[in-house]
Amino acid sequence: RAYDGSANQMANLFELVQRINDTKNPEYIKRLEKVANMEQWMRVFAVENVICNWDSYGAANGQNMSTFKPAEGRFEMIPWDIDLGLGKGSFGSNNKLFSTSNPYFWSLQGDSIIKKVYRVNHFKRHYLRAVLELLDGPMNGDAFKEYVDKKYNGLKANKQTVNRPTSLTSFIKGRSSYLQKTIDRMDDEFSVTQVNEIETDELTINLSGSAPLRMRSLQVNGITQQPEWKRLTQWQLKLPIEATKKNYTINAIGGDGKPILDASQSIEVHYTGDKPFPHESLQINEWMASNNNTLKDAADSDFDDWIELHNRSELPVDLSGWWLTDDKTSPRKWQFPEGATIPTKGYLLIWADDEPLQTGDEFHVPFKLTANGESILLFDPEGRLADEVTFGDQKSDVAMGRSADKGAPTALAKATPGAKNASGRIGPTNPIQLAFTSEKPFTFTFHGEDGMKYIIEQSTDLRSWLEVQTTNGKGNLIRHTAPLGQAEKTTFFRVSVPN
Repeated sequence: RAYDGSANQMANLFELVQRINDTKNPEYIKRLEKVANMEQWMRVFAVENVICNWDSYGAANGQNMSTFKPAEGRFEMIPWDIDLGLGKGSFGSNNKLFSTSNPYFWSLQGDSIIKKVYRVNHFKRHYLRAVLELLDGPMNGDAFKEYVDKKYNGLKANKQTVNRPTSLTSFIKGRSSYLQKTIDRMDDEFSVTQVNEIETDELTINLSGSAPLRMRSLQVNGITQQPEWKRLTQWQLKLPIEATKKNYTINAIGGDGKPILDASQSIEVHYTGDKPFPHESLQINEWMASNNNTLKDAADSDFDDWIELHNRSELPVDLSGWWLTDDKTSPRKWQFPEGATIPTKGYLLIWADDEPLQTGDEFHVPFKLTANGESILLFDPEGRLADEVTFGDQKSDVAMGRSADKGAPTALAKATPGAKNASGRIGPTNPIQLAFTSEKPFTFTFHGEDGMKYIIEQSTDLRSWLEVQTTNGKGNLIRHTAPLGQAEKTTFFRVSVPN
């Protein structure tokens, strides 16, 4: 635990003990993972099991491990006193996964609460992914043998007395074979049980299917979702419906954060009900990612990044349980507390200062905005994407937002945090310069400033102009290529920014 003014401050530890023992609570997983990094715990327990060290917490003896809470983190496990393992005074290579039995002292059967943790499929999958990672890495083929042989040869070259690591490599080979066979019996392939087209009059649908043990989470249209595990390889997910007709692509994501090969399925959902979508009333209305002198945070007098939400509806919106994030793969970075509201046609300012513990009348989220560009996303309590904005390089003290609270975001002529956005928008900082890059097909480029809307037109007589492309700048090059046969021998092009 972190030192908090007194060596006797045990509140965090008592909270951990209460939550890990509250196994009957329907929110058990969520509540425990708020205070303990359970994936890290399970990975440590898995390593101890793989090397067959029974004299550890998570195994038979329930000891020889410390837990520590960083000042702004969750409890983690730190193993120590590892002198049994790899066949030396340890279990044999056929020791079962999740075992809490002791081959030498049969009365020692592990910690009772950890046995309950081992029965939770969500946590078991953390453990098994760690085993798979070991099988793919240091235990794969001759990787372990090559590593210890180098150590042995180095020690021998320095005239040290050392035994050959033959027994170690033999143990790992046997352990690897046993574990791979065990995992293969437990594993499954990815599937979605539901048909490709679903019709419903409800605002949510229940999806289910099977998943390989390597899968850590699902991504639905690129947004990370954590399913429930009723059985070890059988998942369930409540999917909120976002439109009357929408396609959803579901991908299985591995422990490395990457999509698993051939583990994807798409479904099309048709909503036939008459209930309004609860997420359509709010929008991300304005923000500033480089606030040098515009608006001061009353909590600490810093010029921090900020975000403004706007309620477009005729009713106040209860924000309890809504989520705000700057990372699509981590949609639950910050949740609005109970009682948070935004009034009818109202505005709400949120400080993106990475100081969530600051007190005062305003909200502070645990992330900052990146001045060279990123995204902001707002989700309703059921996980619907209410709004998303993406921006490129930001200029200091220039707000981005929706002109007159409507349309696509643009660079605003004036920042209006907590109030309606003005209809004016800022023009490009630099002149638009076209660069000719190719004759066949005819192609030119120009630099598009973030938040600027550009209209490309062409003419053959400089009197009548035809709009051929509309695009938004993202702080990078914009390219226009005239289709073959469209441009005459003498054709004029112009680029403008609408008022």
